[in-house]
Amino acid sequence: MSNGVKNTLSGIGRGAIALLALAVVLGAANVIIRTLRLRVDLTEAKLYTLSEGSRNLLGKLDQPVTLKLFFNSSNARVPSSLRTYAKQVEDLLTEYRIAGNGNIIIEKVDPKPDSDEEEWARKYGIAGAAVEVLGQPLYFGLVAVAGSTEAVMPALDPRLQQMLEFNISRMINQVTNPKKTVIGVISSLPVLGGGGSQMMPGMPMMQPPTPAWIAFQEIRKDADVRQLDNPEAGIDEDIDVLVVVHPKALSPLAQFAIDQHILRGGRALIFVDPISVADQEGGNASPYGMPSIDSDLSTLFKAWGIGYSPAQVLADYSAATPMQTPEGGIENNPVVVTYGQANLGKDNIMTAGLQTLRGAFAGVLQDKTSGKLKVTPLITASAQSGSVGAMVVRGGGRAVRESFAAVPEPQHLAIQVAGKFQTAFPEGRPAAAEGEEAPATNAAPLTAGESTVVIVSDVDILFDPICVESMRTIFGAVNRPLNDNLSFFANVIDTLSGGSDLISIRSRSGDNRPFTRVDKIEAKAINRWREEEAKLEASLREARQQLEQLQAGKADDKRTILSDSQIAAIEKFQQREFEINKQLKEVRKNLRSDIETLGIKVKTINIALMPLLVGIGGILYGIRRKRS
Repeated sequence: MSNGVKNTLSGIGRGAIALLALAVVLGAANVIIRTLRLRVDLTEAKLYTLSEGSRNLLGKLDQPVTLKLFFNSSNARVPSSLRTYAKQVEDLLTEYRIAGNGNIIIEKVDPKPDSDEEEWARKYGIAGAAVEVLGQPLYFGLVAVAGSTEAVMPALDPRLQQMLEFNISRMINQVTNPKKTVIGVISSLPVLGGGGSQMMPGMPMMQPPTPAWIAFQEIRKDADVRQLDNPEAGIDEDIDVLVVVHPKALSPLAQFAIDQHILRGGRALIFVDPISVADQEGGNASPYGMPSIDSDLSTLFKAWGIGYSPAQVLADYSAATPMQTPEGGIENNPVVVTYGQANLGKDNIMTAGLQTLRGAFAGVLQDKTSGKLKVTPLITASAQSGSVGAMVVRGGGRAVRESFAAVPEPQHLAIQVAGKFQTAFPEGRPAAAEGEEAPATNAAPLTAGESTVVIVSDVDILFDPICVESMRTIFGAVNRPLNDNLSFFANVIDTLSGGSDLISIRSRSGDNRPFTRVDKIEAKAINRWREEEAKLEASLREARQQLEQLQAGKADDKRTILSDSQIAAIEKFQQREFEINKQLKEVRKNLRSDIETLGIKVKTINIALMPLLVGIGGILYGIRRKRS
C-alpha cells in the first residue's frame, strides 16, 4: 500500500473520529441544556419575571408552602395550546421555588382517571373539564398548602395569564397570613349580593339570589367582608376599613357613625355618584317623575372641605370613550371616560403601575380644605374637561356638547384625604329620625382624629359591565378584566388596611400599551369636529332668530308668505350649512387619513425595516470578516 493511500485513510480516520467526538459533545450539551431553565424576559415591564412584591412576600416566609400543580400531562388529547401554557406555569413556579429559599415546594400531579391523584383533585375543588365527548376529564388547577391552611385556584385559563403571578402570590399570602382584614360595607346597592324573591304574588317559584359584584367577590378572598345593615347604631371598632357605596339619602345618624369611625382612626373608602348606571339598571323608579339615582355625603364633605355636587357630571373630550348610539352608530361619549397613566397619581401606591381606568357619568371632586387636610389626587381629568348638569346629560350627546365648557380648575374623580379630621357634628349626636333605631348610648362625639379617607366620585367604576367581561371556557365561566378598575379598588383596600406587597404585583398584571399617538390624533380631530358642530348650531339659532324677527314685522295674515329678504336669509343659511357639513366631512376624512398613515408607518417598521436592518448588519459583518 502506497504512502499516499495510507495518508488518505489516516486522514479519513481522523476526520471520522473528530466527527464522532463532535457528535458526542453536541449530544452531551443537548442533554445538559434540556435540563436547564434558560429564559430571557425582553418585555418592557418584565411581565415574566417575579416582581419585587412577590420577592418581598417570599422573603418573609417563616414556614414552608407547598404548591401543587394538577395537570393531565400524560393525556395525549390535551390541546397543544394548553400544554404550552402549562409549561409556562411550571416555569413561573420554578421562579417561585428559587426565590423562596427553600420555603416553596413544587409538586406536579398528574390526575389520571380513577387514580388517587384524581380523587385529591376533586377534594381540593378542582373540577374536571371535558376535552372531548366521552373522553377523560382535564384537570388544570393549583393548590397552595401551609400546615392545615389551603388555598385553591380551581382553573388556570390561558386568557387570564396576565393575572397568574398575582393569583399565585395571593394564594401564598392567604395560607401564611390567615388573619383577615375586616371590611364593613354600607351600600344602597346589592354589592354583596342579595336573596331571591318571588316572581309573582302567590307563586312558589323563587328567583335565584343576586350575586355579589365581582369587585367584592375578589376582596372577599382576602378579607372578612361584613354588610352593615344598621349603621345608625354605630360602627364596631373592629372594622379596619369602611367602604361606603352610593349613600343615597343617608340619615344624619348614619353619617354621624361614619364621622365617629374616622375620628377614632378608622379608614374609609367612599363612592358617590351624580348618575349611577348600576342604580338605574337596578330598576329603581319614582312614581313622581325621574328616578333618584344620585348620592352624596353633604354633611361630611362640607365639614372636610371637599367640593362635590350630585347635580354636576364630569365631561372630558380628551378621554371620551367610543360608545354605540341609539341609532346604531358609534360616537365618542365625553361623559364615559377612559383614563391612562397620564391622569393617574404616579407617586401613589394605589395607582402606580395601573394602565387604564374607566368611569361613567362621574362627578367632580375639588380640594376646598384650605390646607387643613392633605389632599392627594388619584385620578384627575384632562385640561379639556368640564362639568355639565345631570339633567343635561339625560338629554343626550348634543345637549352635552351645547352645554360643555372647559374649566381651568383641576377636576378629580378620586382623591386621598389624610390628616386630622374635625367632626361634622360639633353639636353632638343628632336625634334619631322617625323609624330609626336610637343609639344605645348618648356619648359625646369625638372632636378630632388622624385618619385617611379615599373618595371616588363614581360608583359605576365597580359595576360589573364597566370593568369585567364574562367568558365561557372549558373550565366554566371566567371573568376577564376590561381595565384596571378592579385593581384600583383592591389597591386602595390593601393600602388602607396596611398591605403593600400584593399591590405592586397586581399593578403590573396588565401588558396593555395604548396607542397614545393615535389617541392624540383622534382627540384633536374630535375637538375640531365638536367646535365646527357648535358653529353650525350657532348658525342655526342665528338664522331662526332672523326669520322670527322678519316674521314679527308682518301682519298675522301675511306671516306664511316669504319675502325676498326671508328667502335670501334662508338661502344664505342653507349655503352656510352645506359649507360646514363639507368641512365636517373633511375633518372625518383627515382623521381616517392620519390614522391610516400612522398604521402604514408602524407596519412598515415592523414588517420591512427591522428585517432590512438585520440583513444589512449581516452583510456588513460578512464584508468585514472577509477583509480581515
